[in-house]
Amino acid sequence: ATVFNSKNFTPITFPLKVPEDEIPKAHKSRMRTRPLDNESQQKANELFEGLIKDKYIEPSTSDWTSPLVIIKKQDGSYRIACDYTKLNLYIKDDPFEIPYINTFLQKIAQYKYYATIDFKAAYHQFPLPEKERDKTTVFFSQKGKYR
Repeated sequence: ATVFNSKNFTPITFPLKVPEDEIPKAHKSRMRTRPLDNESQQKANELFEGLIKDKYIEPSTSDWTSPLVIIKKQDGSYRIACDYTKLNLYIKDDPFEIPYINTFLQKIAQYKYYATIDFKAAYHQFPLPEKERDKTTVFFSQKGKYR
């Protein structure tokens, strides 16, 4: 369904709390930008303009940066992602265990109806506390630093 494709649709947000000691204050993560070919750079610029216009991202002056990654999807469209490899070194492991898919499928096999939900912009639906944004969401591109 295209119910969520409307330009006027504002997704529901869920406040996310990052524990005070989750990311050490002493460490700063900096990684260099990755080169992009002309087509990827053009698509990144278009995606950036939309994210800025929709107020999903904003300029940042943080010392923390992660490189931008442009991914071409199977349908030919593009999406922006960040490489948080370096930042992940400083984040505590989450003890949550992901269940086996077979166990999950056995549990839902008894139901007659199923629904799917597209979490296309789910990442943007979890606003971080202001003081944590510069540590955990900053990425660097040819257009500058954003969070």
